[in-house]
Amino acid sequence: MKDTAKISAAPSDDGSAPPAVAFNQFSSAAMALEKRPPLPLLRMVSLGICAMCLLALVFAWFAQMDIVVSAQGRVIPSGKSKVVQPLETGVLRVIAVRDGQSVKAGDVLVELDATNSGADRDRAGREVWESQADVLRANAQLAGRSAFVAPPEMPKAIAFNQSAMLQSRLAEQQAKLAALDADIARRHADVDAIESNIVQLKNSLPLIRQKHQMREDLARPVTSRKPVSSNRAWN
Repeated sequence: MKDTAKISAAPSDDGSAPPAVAFNQFSSAAMALEKRPPLPLLRMVSLGICAMCLLALVFAWFAQMDIVVSAQGRVIPSGKSKVVQPLETGVLRVIAVRDGQSVKAGDVLVELDATNSGADRDRAGREVWESQADVLRANAQLAGRSAFVAPPEMPKAIAFNQSAMLQSRLAEQQAKLAALDADIARRHADVDAIESNIVQLKNSLPLIRQKHQMREDLARPVTSRKPVSSNRAWN
C-alpha cells in the first residue's frame, strides 16, 4: 500500500486552481520544491526590480549630467588694476533701488547706518566745545576774572565744568600768592634784622678796637708803654 500526499500550489495568474502535486513518502523535499511553481508575488517583485534596473540604465545612457568642481582661487587681471573700496565701512540700513531700476544723478541708492558716524560726530563736537571753553577759562584766569561768558550754543555741562575749574584754579592761585606774600614778608623781616645787627656791629666796632688797643698796651713791657690819657683810660 502506497502512502501518497498532495500539495496544492498557489493559484495561477488567471485565478484557476493549480493542479495538485502528488508525491509519496519516498520523494525528497528538493523534488517537492522543484515540482512546486513559484508564487506570483515573488515573480512580480523580480520583474519590478528588473524594470527599475532597465530604467536606470536607459536614464544613465540618455541623461546629461553637469560636472561641477569647487575650488578657491584668485582672479588676476592682465592689465592695470585699481582697488575700489570705501573710505569708511558701515552697515546698510536701507537699499532704495532694486535690480534693473533706472536712476539719475542725485538719487539716493543706499542709506548707511548713522549710529557709529553720529557717535563720532558728537564726540568731535564735544571736543571742540571743550577746547573753546578751555581757552575762555584760560583767558579769564590770566585776566584775574572769576567767571567767563560762554556762548549760548555751548553745552551747559561743559560750561559748568570749566567754571568750576576756573574757581578752583583761582583759589589755588590765591593760596599760592598768599604763601608767597608771607614768605616775602618773612624775608623782609630777616633783612631788617640783619641790617639792625649790622648797625649794632658797626656801632660797637670802635669800642672793640679801643679794647683791643688797650690789651695790646697792657701786653707790652713797662718801659715801652705809652702814657694813657685819663679820658682814654676812662673809656
